[in-house]
Amino acid sequence: MIFYLRIHACFERIEQTQSMFEQELQETTQMMDKLHTEHQWLATTYYNYFNFSAMQIQRLYRGYLGRRIRYQSMAVKAALRIQRSYRAMRKRRLDRLRRFRLLCCKILRGMRGVRAKEELSHKELLNRVNHNMMIETQWRKAMGVGDTESTLIHALYRKKFMRKRIGTCFRQLYWINSIVRYWVTLVPEKETAAATESASI
Repeated sequence: MIFYLRIHACFERIEQTQSMFEQELQETTQMMDKLHTEHQWLATTYYNYFNFSAMQIQRLYRGYLGRRIRYQSMAVKAALRIQRSYRAMRKRRLDRLRRFRLLCCKILRGMRGVRAKEELSHKELLNRVNHNMMIETQWRKAMGVGDTESTLIHALYRKKFMRKRIGTCFRQLYWINSIVRYWVTLVPEKETAAATESASI
């Protein structure tokens, strides 16, 4: 009898131990599920945070590159504009210098024919120089002799103007030809139209 009681007590202890083990296992499983859920939430949160940070960094870097390229293009455009203005100013200055030299040459040529300049007043001297220049200009026109520098300048300007006008005319003709060819390709030919009509009949 005592032996059976001891065996029964052992089985009860085994059952109690098993129930305690199952309870601890259940608590451990719940704790692991909770830790797994928190780990997933933390991983998702960190992923979203790092993804947003990476997108923000890319956006800022692209903005920085865009501003840098824009500033560089503005600097290049400003440099080109300054060069263009400087070349135009230098060209105008050289043109004025040529005209001034030409005028000085004309005045000197006009003063060659004036004698006794010391005895003349300023007004009379200017009148005589002007008359001599007019006479020389009329003589050059009559003889077909022109000022080499001025004629060269006028010829260059005329050549540039005519080249520009001819280029404009050729561009207009090319555009008109292209438009006409395009519309000709859209209009069907007579043979193809007749063939389509016969096929439809």
